[in-house]
Amino acid sequence: MRKIFSNFFTIAILCLGIFFTSSCDKCKDKDCQNGATCEKGKCICPAGFTGDNCELCNGKTCQNGGTCVSGTCNCPSGYYGDDCSISCTTCATFSGNYKTNFQFCNTTAIYSCSISISTTASNKIILNNFINKGWAVIGDVSGNSFTIAAQNFTDGSTGKNWKVESTAAATFSGVNLLIPVKFTDVATSNTVNCTGFGMQKQ
Repeated sequence: MRKIFSNFFTIAILCLGIFFTSSCDKCKDKDCQNGATCEKGKCICPAGFTGDNCELCNGKTCQNGGTCVSGTCNCPSGYYGDDCSISCTTCATFSGNYKTNFQFCNTTAIYSCSISISTTASNKIILNNFINKGWAVIGDVSGNSFTIAAQNFTDGSTGKNWKVESTAAATFSGVNLLIPVKFTDVATSNTVNCTGFGMQKQ
């Protein structure tokens, strides 16, 4: 009888041990990611990662195959933005530094400008210091060309408001980027057409 009671007591202790061990293991069902460790049911994230399971890159989810490096999404080719959600497979073709010797197509002024890739919208580039006026003109990229939808800017030197828009797609000819563009004086509706506004990639 004592032996039966002893065996029963041993089994009971084992069962209670298993029960309390499993119930006290708060990390058992935690899915800590990106090299995180679990302590008392909470994921301890390495530098640059956040979230309940350390799944976020400094508050962001890196998309389209992006990887988190020190809290910043490192995007694969063709993707941009804080979380690699902005796509433009051919934008890099246009980005870079340029020089041009056209200004409103009727005066000569050699100056520097640049094209950068938008990090807030897909398939868009930014033409910085357009016509040497400091304007940041948005271009819509499609394949190996882009167009400029109508946008208004103010000439700081004259106070005039101009509407800028392309009349055809901009394309490369060698290292020269040719942009057929039209400028419209908003106040008078007078236009200046430039069929070959040129920017030479450096």
